[in-house]
Amino acid sequence: MRPTAPSASAIAGLVSGRSPGGARTQAPPDLVTERLVLRELRVSDAAAVAAGAGDRRVAAYLIQVPSPYPIALARRWVAHRIEWWHHGRGVTFAVTLSHEPDVLLGTVSLRRYARDRRAELGYWLAQPVWGRGLATEAARAVVDFGFRSLGLVRIYAQVLADNRASLHVLDKLGMVNEGVKRQHVHKARRLHDVVLYGLLRDEWSRRCRPSANPITTPTAAPIRTPVPSPAAATGRRSTG
Repeated sequence: MRPTAPSASAIAGLVSGRSPGGARTQAPPDLVTERLVLRELRVSDAAAVAAGAGDRRVAAYLIQVPSPYPIALARRWVAHRIEWWHHGRGVTFAVTLSHEPDVLLGTVSLRRYARDRRAELGYWLAQPVWGRGLATEAARAVVDFGFRSLGLVRIYAQVLADNRASLHVLDKLGMVNEGVKRQHVHKARRLHDVVLYGLLRDEWSRRCRPSANPITTPTAAPIRTPVPSPAAATGRRSTG
């Protein structure tokens, strides 16, 4: 199926974060890249989230993710992230291969601060698919979406300083190294430096060509009961 761009009215709704009635009535659009489909998270993705993010090789680079990752906590995290979109707090996409859209390989997200017109980029991929450029492909598509369709002026990311692969991803996205928060995070019995990267809309316009076309997906019924944020798996986390 050929992807199509959203209408002007659809983009206006995305920027405002609300339908005329005050709540989102549609699911986030799929983002289609050369190899990937970034789709809405599903409750059924919880087991893949627990297995993938909870892998000690992955969790080592995520600021607030435990290893092992209990399935009950993963279910709460997925439900909470689905809530983000319906309340205008941001969006979390499941990263999947185009020929296997039901199989979650990781997630990529924008945590939105609407008043400031900024969002924090976060992502992780399961270890078996590392080294294939998928993190860069997924992150670029979401950065494009944030600037093109969410009205953002700034997107930033915070990464553990020893996460060399993720620092390389952010460099490839054209993000600017804005400095180091020294001994900022306690993880695995020691304090870690955190590197801050940022990208402004005008910098993105010059450096980054759009890489994905949002396509309209069937309307999803909004989750109306707020889900508490699992303390160990939400908030700021490093990109991985």
